[in-house]
Amino acid sequence: MPFTVHDADFHRNPAGDGPLDPDGPEGYQSQDVPIPEPHCQAIGRFVAACCTIEKRFYYLVQGLLGLEPELSRAVFGQPSYSQLISRLTTILEIKSPEKLKSESGQYILSSVRYIMSVRNIVVHQDLAYRTGWIRYFKDNAKDFSYPNNLIYPIKLVELDNLSKFAGWVQIALGFFSGSQQELDEWSRRSKEFFDNNDLPEPPEKRVNRLKA
Repeated sequence: MPFTVHDADFHRNPAGDGPLDPDGPEGYQSQDVPIPEPHCQAIGRFVAACCTIEKRFYYLVQGLLGLEPELSRAVFGQPSYSQLISRLTTILEIKSPEKLKSESGQYILSSVRYIMSVRNIVVHQDLAYRTGWIRYFKDNAKDFSYPNNLIYPIKLVELDNLSKFAGWVQIALGFFSGSQQELDEWSRRSKEFFDNNDLPEPPEKRVNRLKA
């Protein structure tokens, strides 16, 4: 199964003050306490994998447009991931519309959007931890009426699997400048990994991760 579902009670902190035992049922440690090395390593591997995807985007755009690296940076600057995807889509509509419209092409681009949506949470949202888990909380939300909807818990194994999935996807992404057969093959490999491993559910469906 690509996604796992988690019990909301497991991810709530109890009311009251005092330290929490990350190994026990009491709840999560806040990041005020030093984050354990396994959690830091999982986060670091995932962020590094996202950087590799970003680099692949720039190389792909440079190749499709025949731009030198310096000129490419001057033209594109440092756009957000959503802007990168939008610009690549526009370029592919002109340079390689058949790959863009193919099932493989659509799968890879949607996979990049999914990976980057998790990346935005990992990089920008407040976190707490317990053994084997990281829990993110959207503390800048405008509406706190449904707090379960703001919680995004991730198992360390899920985050590590997502890093590996990002590795498959960034390779496939490069084949937008190759043959359709190559794009199809690496898209197939990416999907095969996704279908056979547990990964975090898309953030827009975070409410489904918790059975309140």
